Amino acid sequence: MLIDKKEEIGELIKDKRVDRHYTQASLAQALSVSRYSVVSWENGTSTPTEENLAAIVELLGIDPHEVGLEKDRVSYLIQHREEGKRRKERKQEGFPEREGEEYDASFVPDPFMLNGKLQDLIKKAMRLREIEDIETFLAILEGGKKKIARVKKQLEEKSQEEGITS
Repeated sequence: MLIDKKEEIGELIKDKRVDRHYTQASLAQALSVSRYSVVSWENGTSTPTEENLAAIVELLGIDPHEVGLEKDRVSYLIQHREEGKRRKERKQEGFPEREGEEYDASFVPDPFMLNGKLQDLIKKAMRLREIEDIETFLAILEGGKKKIARVKKQLEEKSQEEGITS
């Protein structure tokens, strides 16, 4: 049976959602859409995009033909949706959107692509030392690493001398 009316698609989504023990909120989260979208689909005030419909079909176990989709089309749309998510994640991380594209070396993440606490620590250190750019900060870090290496070497030499004289 081919469904071509908003209300009928909405009823089908609601029935299958309830059968699968999803709330509107949990279905929305699984589809990466707002709860309002799910509500409007179920009320028949709007219909999901073809890509969202394919995800609903897969998630709720609906026969693709019931919503006017072919199985191959559903597979394609699901794959396309997953690739879009990966591109979005890569872009947020400062990487090229697609594998094989060149990395934009002029892009400096905020600062780097580090998790929260380390980012905050770096930002604080940059503010305290009144450092305006990441290159200067990296140079200072490099200088600090060299100083630590020198002190470590001096301590090792001193402990060797004490070990010999004892």
